[in-house]
Order: sequence, then structure tokens, then C-alpha cells
Amino acid sequence: MSGLPDRPDLAQLRRQAKELHRAAVAGEHEGLRRLRDVSDRTTLAAAQLAVAREHGFGSWPSLRVAVEASRADAGAPLMPGKHRNRPVHGAGDFLASAQAQGWRPGTLPVGAVFTSQTFITTHLVGEPDRYRPSSSLTPTNGQVFVTVPGPLVAIACLGVGASALVTLLEHLVGLGVRSFIAVGPAPAIGTALHPCACVVIDRALRDDGISGHYAPPARYASADAALSTRLFDEAAARGLHPRTGSAWTVPTPYRTTEEELSAYTDDGVVVTDMVTAALFAVAAALGARAASAVVATRTLGAPATGTWPRARGQVVSLIEAAVSVLQRSEVVA
Repeated sequence: MSGLPDRPDLAQLRRQAKELHRAAVAGEHEGLRRLRDVSDRTTLAAAQLAVAREHGFGSWPSLRVAVEASRADAGAPLMPGKHRNRPVHGAGDFLASAQAQGWRPGTLPVGAVFTSQTFITTHLVGEPDRYRPSSSLTPTNGQVFVTVPGPLVAIACLGVGASALVTLLEHLVGLGVRSFIAVGPAPAIGTALHPCACVVIDRALRDDGISGHYAPPARYASADAALSTRLFDEAAARGLHPRTGSAWTVPTPYRTTEEELSAYTDDGVVVTDMVTAALFAVAAALGARAASAVVATRTLGAPATGTWPRARGQVVSLIEAAVSVLQRSEVVA
């Protein structure tokens, strides 16, 4: 047998490999024969390799890439090529209309930090000497603060999910802002992270439902490398001991499946969130740059560990790190 079926399903292929592994471990002749065709070891990795070879691929990763490529359009908009077409009503039209009615943005920030946690709003309110609410930039579905010492940086405390972030991002880019960082807590995937680990995200799986409206189909959206490096260095300087890792961005927290967790852990994904892929893809499409960092909370599907108070403190430190990065002249020049 060779080649992929008409509608390849990675979860089904993964189940085939697990079934083959179980058969070989149980000593079944056919299962052992299939494994021995590719390896002397009776491991799940060998079973995955056997399945990949039987479908005409040299390795399990190459099979996985081919399956994902064949389904790359699955999460794209219903209208093919939509990302290339002009919107009927864009952010520029909205801003022009608002200004015609007397709205003024005020002094513009050099960059913006996006978050969605109420404890961060409480922290910013409790630091009036350092942060003040912005009367001109605050949207109807959140609150925006700006730093009191310059250069001015906006901290947008929005609702959960990417829609509000992308809308405000479009407005800020339309006003001339070009640097953005997302910060927040995020559940870990698998066992690669310890509780409260800091992760600067280098790329994110585009399962977000928004990025396809701005960019052609692809598996991942990537961070701006220079901005991410500066964020990583600043987090390290503040004792957060960051690591670099990949995220899986989802539109809802309640439809995560075991099959997805298994597949994406194998891909090296370490956290899941609801904004990063959209932020990366939309910022790049609009000519801006974006970075993202999270603090790992509990492992998805595992009981709470009691580390939430410490995680909150880590997130606040990440906010401070992001503000510091955006205020530096070499970033905003």
C-alpha cells in the first residue's frame, strides 16, 4: 500500500500505529513482521515508522507533514484566496469615520501589550503612578492603560479570545503603531514544562479561526524573531528563566481532544492559548511585528497544582518585561 487516502486523518493513522504497536508487543506474528520490516525495536516510534513506510513515506514526520498539507485549507475561509481581496469596510474606514465625528486618538503609543486577565487590570489600577487608563484608545469590550513615564506603551486588557485583539490591532496599526506583544497564562501540553515555566512562543499552530482571513493557508504562524529575542532576553534578565516553545492556538477552550493533544505534543507544542497564531499572522499581514510569551499553569487535563498565585506573579513580571522591551528606542525606531 502506498500514498494517502482521499481524506487522510492523522488521528486515524496514529491509532493504526498504536494498534500495530500493541499487536507486536502481544507477540502477534503479523504485527511483529510489519515492525521487523523497518526496525529491530518493538516501540511506538517503530510502529509509526512502519505505518509511514506502508503509505509510501520515509518517516512518520514526513507522513504527518503530508497529511497536514493535504488538509491545509480545512480551517481557511469559505471563499478561497480571501486574504488577497480588499474588505468592503476596513479599519481605515472606521478610523476615518470616528475622526470625522470628533474622536482623537491622543498621543500614540510606541507599542501595545495584549492580555485578558482581570488580575492584570487590578494590578494596573493599583499602580496609578505608573499606569493610567486611556480615554481615547479604550474599546467598548475592554480597557486600555498607558504607561505614565514615556515612551508611551499601551496595555490592552481585553476579553478572552482573538477577535477583540485583532480588531484593536487593526485600529492601532491604522494609527501607525507597529510593535505588539501578547502576555498571559496558558495551560501546558504534555510534560515538557514545569508549573509556572515562562515560554516565549516562536510559532503557533493556526487553529484559531481568524488567521486564514488575513494569510494564505499554513500550519504555523511565526513570531517576529528580533522582537521575540528582545522579549526573551528581558524575561531572562528579570529572573523568569524563559524557554522558547511552540503554541497551539484554539478558538474555544472546551473542544480540546485527546487525539489533538497527542498529535501536537509529538509536534513539539508545549502550550495552548487563544490568541497567539492570530496575533502573529495578522500583524505580519499588516506589516507589523509581534511576539508572545506565556506562563504555564496546570497541564491540560491534569488537576490544579496550587501554583496559581505564583503564576499570576510571573505573568505580571512578563507584562513589565514586555513594556520595557517596547519602550526601548532600538525597538521603536
